[in-house]
Amino acid sequence: MPLQYVSDSSGSTIAVQIPIEDWEILKDRYEQKQEIPAWHKSIIDERLKQYELQPDAVTSLDDFIKELNMEDDKKI
Repeated sequence: MPLQYVSDSSGSTIAVQIPIEDWEILKDRYEQKQEIPAWHKSIIDERLKQYELQPDAVTSLDDFIKELNMEDDKKI
């Protein structure tokens, strides 16, 4: 699937474009998915509140993966 990245005037990527044919395939594949259950939404809302209160307490995905890899290395 060829992707095109859209950047703003400062060079930051702000969007990704995919060919319409690929979009139709993805849309058809996931169209059957239902709405997120209410209990999922409540968990997400709670986590967002926690983030707003303590944004510095969040670990980046890269750091989290590094931590997982370090734990795996310790098990070996």
